[in-house]
Amino acid sequence: MAIRNYLTLNATFPDDAEWDERGNNLVPGGRSTGEYLIDVLATLGYTCSKLVQHSFYGWRFVARNQATSVVCLIQAGGIGPDTWLVIFKPEPSLLRRLFYPNDETAFVGFLADVERILANEAKSSNLRWYTMNEYLNLQSNRDRAT
Repeated sequence: MAIRNYLTLNATFPDDAEWDERGNNLVPGGRSTGEYLIDVLATLGYTCSKLVQHSFYGWRFVARNQATSVVCLIQAGGIGPDTWLVIFKPEPSLLRRLFYPNDETAFVGFLADVERILANEAKSSNLRWYTMNEYLNLQSNRDRAT
């Protein structure tokens, strides 16, 4: 069974994108959403890397605890205004891959932690989880409709 690790949400975090005078994007939005996730994951015992810009379109950090390591990528969701897409990808250690190659329990637990955090945050709403294929199909259907 595929894990739903693509999350779209509406967020009222400040718009932190930076644009030049011609309207070209200099710094993508989503930094404040990423910083918020890092802060609350830390309260749950996760150690998070520094938030860094990922290419021209998003922000990236890695969250770790004893059981899992997860890459978190935040970008505009493309579904509507104030919609963000957060992609979570497990990044298990070599030992974990060797001894527990199909164990996704820790990753699923991480996703449940994220759900619990954001579901209780007044600044986020409309949380929807997708598999990669479900999200790509959603985008494809949206593109065909326009």
